[in-house]
Amino acid sequence: MLTLADMAQLSTLTPFTQAIVYSMLSHSQLFERLPFDEVGDINTMVMEATGLPTPSHRAINPTAINVAQARFGQRVESLKIISDKIRVDRQLLNNKSSHVDPRTAAIDQYSRAVAYEVVNQYFNGNPVTNPDQPAGLIYRFQTDLRLSSGSAAPATQKQVIDANAQNRDLTAAAARLDFLNDIHELISLIDGGNPDVLLTNRQGKLALGAAARGERQMRTDKDMFGRRMEVWEDIPIIDVGYSPSGALDRSSQVIPTSTSTDDWADSIWAVKFGSTMHGALQKQAPETIEFAENSADFPFMIANYEWVYGFQLTNPFAVAVLRRAF
Repeated sequence: MLTLADMAQLSTLTPFTQAIVYSMLSHSQLFERLPFDEVGDINTMVMEATGLPTPSHRAINPTAINVAQARFGQRVESLKIISDKIRVDRQLLNNKSSHVDPRTAAIDQYSRAVAYEVVNQYFNGNPVTNPDQPAGLIYRFQTDLRLSSGSAAPATQKQVIDANAQNRDLTAAAARLDFLNDIHELISLIDGGNPDVLLTNRQGKLALGAAARGERQMRTDKDMFGRRMEVWEDIPIIDVGYSPSGALDRSSQVIPTSTSTDDWADSIWAVKFGSTMHGALQKQAPETIEFAENSADFPFMIANYEWVYGFQLTNPFAVAVLRRAF
């Protein structure tokens, strides 16, 4: 499995594609850790763990040996296509009065939008309401029988802790300990009890930071771009950010706040990545065609961008969520 950080270093990518991938990375700390498996088709059969084999004991010189059969189901994951033209008016090029190169600005703006959109789909993608979207985590919790007990109602979902305790007073030691106990319980739901990341919104990151600092359990680290990252019990805490439509005015977070009636508001997600756990899929690395004149699009200079991607959840114990956590 490769992260986008790994992909950006591949010699098979053009410098233009590498620039876009690095720009995507710079706008999402989740992308630094989210691994991608490369698959050969848009509709890909993936394995799902549905149970463990039963080990057997035997006597000396047995007459037969039991067969231990690993139990897997199969699911078709449909990858989806992000495909756009990035346009720049040719009259803006080599404009000496501009302090920013228009091509650079266009690439950065579009890459930021892709980063925000893929993270938004990672949580909120729903192929039923929009067939062009991949299946996100919330959709899986509502439909995957390994997670939902056959119902979309939050009360019946597995791998879910409903804290139902908004607006905790984290200046109080008792509230901090209660909050951290909930997160310890969340971590215990992950296979092996060692998630790779804790994902939340901006308020969640601040709340967990306040609680952990109050109990002297927080340390800081830096990501590949030198940005500050808070780490609690060796688990990075990541604010997953905003959807593209609400990024500039910060009006629409991917994980909504408690002002919303959304069942998944103010949630904290524990996630463990890996081919046999959970991660992303792609048909191949993002494809880009560098700016070129095209008479059909005159007077614009055009760059084409396309990426076929999706997500998979092999092990249902790779993801757990604490709903309405703070």
